[in-house]
Amino acid sequence: MFPPIEAYAVNFAAGNLHPHVNPYGWPDVRLSQQIPGTTTASSDSKGYRLTCTANGGELANSLYLVLPQSSPSVLGPPTLPADARVFLRVVFDLPHATGADGNPVFTQPWAVSANLRIDRDVDSRSTQQLNVTSQFVSGSVSGVTIEGVRLNTPGSLQQIDQARRLDGPLDYSRYEPIRFWPLFEFPGATFVLDHAFCGYAAATSGHTPGSGKLRIQWFFGAEKRDLRVYSSTALLPLPAGATIGAVGASIATVNGVGTFGARIRSFQLWLDRALGPFAPEVADQ
Repeated sequence: MFPPIEAYAVNFAAGNLHPHVNPYGWPDVRLSQQIPGTTTASSDSKGYRLTCTANGGELANSLYLVLPQSSPSVLGPPTLPADARVFLRVVFDLPHATGADGNPVFTQPWAVSANLRIDRDVDSRSTQQLNVTSQFVSGSVSGVTIEGVRLNTPGSLQQIDQARRLDGPLDYSRYEPIRFWPLFEFPGATFVLDHAFCGYAAATSGHTPGSGKLRIQWFFGAEKRDLRVYSSTALLPLPAGATIGAVGASIATVNGVGTFGARIRSFQLWLDRALGPFAPEVADQ
């Protein structure tokens, strides 16, 4: 693990989109454009609840930090070079999904993801991006029976082994708070999704390496975790001087049918090097 500089952190409690750690003066997090009857975003005392109602096509709902573009001016917030090591963390809870027309089972997988993308049009589904996901599956994917939650690195090369189930069988009530009506409840499970990205070699070797880690934590001390590494060409071509356009959290499905969602609690970003005078330099490892 590189010695990190904490470059951005935001707690989404009570609808907050303003970072409490932000040495570079980057903008607030923004929601992707909401589609009436299809996507919704609402806040509560602990975070942002993102939901999607899918009808078999690709669909996402997101919270993104859109980063500055390159500028000849030295004034203003700095860009984030693509040839850097970036560590993202998304904390979420309350995953849920139901099928359409009274069917209790959401068909096809859906996921919560920690995203890094090159473009800045976060309302566009057509983009160069790298995701690490906490995937929720009823049934099987690519011939592998999951029926539960798994850590996944979609689009990565040489993924000979399909990610196996971390927790299951799939039962969303397992992750909900335990209520003792009317005055007390134990908190539900917390999901911590990490995405480590390294763009140093993308313009030369053609591969972007990285890794993902998923932890599921319960209040009584139980924990399950998984770790996967990846190598991807999803961001190619990346010319010299390319910058990262946006980073954030999404809920998404490729072809599911029904309603799904989760509450995003917080988002954090660390870097391996300072981008300007506002943070200390860090030796390359």
